[in-house]
Amino acid sequence: MRCLIILLLALTTLPALSQVQARWYPNPKRFPEGDCVKMHAPSGGEAYVEKVKVEDCRPEKTTYLAIGGQCYVVDAETQGQGYGVKERDILKCAPEGALYSFDEKKRECWLVDPSGGLKFRARIDLKECRPPDDQITKKFFPAAGKEGGDCLEVHATQGSERWEKKLTVTECRPSETRFLWRKTGELKGDCWEVAKDGPEYYSDKVGSARCRPERVAYVFDRKSETRGDCYEVDFETKGENWAVKVPPKNCRPD
Repeated sequence: MRCLIILLLALTTLPALSQVQARWYPNPKRFPEGDCVKMHAPSGGEAYVEKVKVEDCRPEKTTYLAIGGQCYVVDAETQGQGYGVKERDILKCAPEGALYSFDEKKRECWLVDPSGGLKFRARIDLKECRPPDDQITKKFFPAAGKEGGDCLEVHATQGSERWEKKLTVTECRPSETRFLWRKTGELKGDCWEVAKDGPEYYSDKVGSARCRPERVAYVFDRKSETRGDCYEVDFETKGENWAVKVPPKNCRPD
């Protein structure tokens, strides 16, 4: 009997379950995010209040709202005053008629609203901006005033303004090429594979062996009383068109 009396007294001190309601408190500094609480409604929370999971305040009808580059799930009735949590998939906030926009300078792909991004703008995977295969071409862009350059995948008619993706240089190699030696200093140089029509159409630095002439000679450059360097050079110019450092024994007289 005593236990029954204690139990009845305890129940009378707790708010009735029907009087406990979930309520959303928006945070002005993090709108539309906020906190969800369960509270004793008649007392305005004076008798009981407890912070709970935000999902406990999720309404039946929700919609998506884009704010400051973020996507939120919000209550459909007030657009965020009654509920708001971040949505990881920002594309769910994309408005009807959203367009893909390629940023040429930064090589980025964006999904924007029809106004051009004034109301919605989301960075997405670069491949989403890629045109169909029949509108794509590969083009070599030479470096200014020297050998080398970049191979780019671009739009066939609009070029880099519409689409641009960097590829390995060899993907732009033409069917016919030749090897060209470029002198960079005394008994120094680099070997380049260039297009038959000229390096402005294709050029790529390759191993020195590709430029080795059929006839070679050896030149010894003494550095001190006890050491020196041996170079294998082209026979005709003795180093203007080919020169690589080789072991000293190659210069040893017979």
